[in-house]
Amino acid sequence: MTRVARVPLPVLTPLRIFALVLVLAFVGACDPPTAPGAGKRVGGAGGETELRIVALSPAVAVMLRDLGLEADIVGRHGYDLALDPDLPVAGDQGGVDYEVLLALEPTHVFTQFGALGVPDRLAQLAGEHGWVLEDLALESLDGIAQTMDDLHLDLIGFEERGVEEFDPTRQFARTTLPSERLARAWRDRGPAVRDAGRVLMIAAVEPPGVLGPGSFHHELLVQIGGRPAVAEGGPWQELDAEDVLRLAPDAIVIFATDDANDGGPSGDDRFVEPAPPAWDEIEARLGALAGLPIPAVRDRRVALIDDRLALLPSSTLAGIADELAGHLEAWSAQRTGGP
Repeated sequence: MTRVARVPLPVLTPLRIFALVLVLAFVGACDPPTAPGAGKRVGGAGGETELRIVALSPAVAVMLRDLGLEADIVGRHGYDLALDPDLPVAGDQGGVDYEVLLALEPTHVFTQFGALGVPDRLAQLAGEHGWVLEDLALESLDGIAQTMDDLHLDLIGFEERGVEEFDPTRQFARTTLPSERLARAWRDRGPAVRDAGRVLMIAAVEPPGVLGPGSFHHELLVQIGGRPAVAEGGPWQELDAEDVLRLAPDAIVIFATDDANDGGPSGDDRFVEPAPPAWDEIEARLGALAGLPIPAVRDRRVALIDDRLALLPSSTLAGIADELAGHLEAWSAQRTGGP
């Protein structure tokens, strides 16, 4: 399978991970070399061989977790955000730890080197040891959905039973393709979202760091029917207070990734809604923006999405879409006088 991808997510905070991923997306799309051994498969749910997966990508690790494969992961990326921290680290942005990797005896190694190319040594070892080595493509929401389906089909297959047993901790069933869940989350929600007005999405406030065109979150907002306050420019834009005043957004969504939240509802689809933050907490998050005479602040249409996985290009964006749509629908009802 030939894929075009981003490089592995390489820094400590989700926000800086996100920013570097965006920069590297513009390096240029090219087909990474196919590693010797790529294309080998472990068959279906009753696989011929025990799965031993090394996830050298924080985003892919989340996908594997959401597919119910966390117990099959034996090694992780150094800046992983979702897996057991006691798992051995097999590499990070500085390179692959081949000694650890060999000791783990993986069946599968998943990476995100993209235009940089899979390291020759890694490709060589994959061929010598019969590992499945795949460099995965996460360039868009469609790329995320396709990757989720590929992982499902390659590593799980379909269960023989026709109905998935209800499990509130699993977003993605084994009897349907993951893209079905993602399609539901990313669907156009109609006027109930559009009528919320122009939405400014920020992942930093000093200075305001805006998620603009070319970012996964901009694409997500548009896809569910929202109206971005920033319609031009790049995927990551640093504005000042005057820029935000000039934009005069009707609503603001803050992606908070610095807390200990390990994925919350978007990570495991729990059905318990946390209490919304008080306005004084929102004001503290907004910083200087809280003093601006803009509609979003005046009408208190500011939401905090508190999930340290929120900026990863992964299956997390299914839960993020649902949470985002919920805020927009509530604001829309306020603007239009609906229920």
